[in-house]
Amino acid sequence: MKFFTIPVLLVASFYSAAIAQSLDVESIIDELEDDDVIPDVIPRNFLPITELNLSYVNRSMDFGTEYFPYINETDNFPQVNYTSNSTDYYTMAFVDPDAPSRANPFRAQVIHYLRINIRGSDLTTGSNGNLTYLAPRPFPGCGKKRFVFVLARQPSELPNLQLPATRPGFNIAQFVANNSMVMIGANYLTVESSPGSECVIPGSTPSSSSNSTATATATGSASSSSPTASISSSVSASRSSSSSSSTTSSALKNTPIFSSFLNTLFAVFVLSFLLKSF
Repeated sequence: MKFFTIPVLLVASFYSAAIAQSLDVESIIDELEDDDVIPDVIPRNFLPITELNLSYVNRSMDFGTEYFPYINETDNFPQVNYTSNSTDYYTMAFVDPDAPSRANPFRAQVIHYLRINIRGSDLTTGSNGNLTYLAPRPFPGCGKKRFVFVLARQPSELPNLQLPATRPGFNIAQFVANNSMVMIGANYLTVESSPGSECVIPGSTPSSSSNSTATATATGSASSSSPTASISSSVSASRSSSSSSSTTSSALKNTPIFSSFLNTLFAVFVLSFLLKSF
């Protein structure tokens, strides 16, 4: 029995070493640490055992690749590829650790996708409840943000695992640990929000004292004047101008100069008529 066990252990050791060598674990960890994905999302003891390869619009994701949601690059779920055991179960998550902005991530992490009980690498298996894919689209003025994909191996199928009821306030590392999973792969992308003078955060306390600005900031809509108010202002101004003209005309009629002018004009008319008669 001992003679059988030793070769098996040796083969397993060589296999693990081969995987580690082809995977370049150090490089993956360095990439994730460079932009603080480790430790912001992934714990420091993370040890990848598979590459998590993803691509949007045929552009491969390479640890921080920038995509452009405002030209629809991230509208659809990306292509995903990873090495798996067909009999194992996995969880895949896509989270926003910078919600609504990296400078003020008070809503983080926001779940943009969460699927559990994936059999092997077949993403059509398993379940995600209501946590279907939500395309990344930052609020205007919130700057560059990270969005992180995480792959975890489950201890077994977890049919009774409860999914979060809401998207904000999630923590993928805690979710993995609480359910005896192991993170085995990760990748991330970056997106830049559309330009804006400030990060417009729906539901936040506005910094401006202006009521119109406060409403715009709370709803995420651009501030604009009411068309009805503009029309009313124009009508009022027009009426005011007409009233002013009428008052001026009335006052002019009551002046002696105006009366004298009318008398002179009448006299000229009468004289002209008499001359024509003769």
